[in-house]
Amino acid sequence: MPFKVENQAMNKRISPLDIPLQGKKIEFELQESDLPRLKEEATPHLVLCRANLKAVGDQVSMEASYQASLSKTCDCCLKQTKLELHGEFRLTLLPQYLQQREQPGEGEITAEMADIDYYDGKEINLGPYFEDQIFLDLPFRIECSDDCQGICPQCGKDLNKSSCECEEPSVTRPFANLQNLIQTTQEK
Repeated sequence: MPFKVENQAMNKRISPLDIPLQGKKIEFELQESDLPRLKEEATPHLVLCRANLKAVGDQVSMEASYQASLSKTCDCCLKQTKLELHGEFRLTLLPQYLQQREQPGEGEITAEMADIDYYDGKEINLGPYFEDQIFLDLPFRIECSDDCQGICPQCGKDLNKSSCECEEPSVTRPFANLQNLIQTTQEK
């Protein structure tokens, strides 16, 4: 179901004290300026966010979903490719003072800790939590199509548009002689 952000002025910052007992639903759009780490990997065009928040004192439980329209360079042919991502996640937000004061490298992260994060101050900026999730949901490899031919490693020509006249590069296989030795041994 598509998002509909009715109030563009709705702020992505919220105080736990402003969340009523029955909870609060908010929708907002993240701008490119709200996504500094993501825009190093992809160009965000439209990022719509939805959060259902419930608070018990300083602890905030968030059930969230997003729709993102991005573009990223194809890993094969280097052409800009459009990506549509949709995702859902849950997160428990606790005030910073509740975080354990362990030295870096000590302790381990448990499965229960994976859905917990900490906020500092009296307001929670929800934008970075959505940015983190979108970043995690980015595909490892981006291709403009399933049959992308890529570019020629010798002349740089886009093989999706036309073929080139370059010779196939000779591949030196370090264990090719071992294969010959095995075949010779088996023949004896």
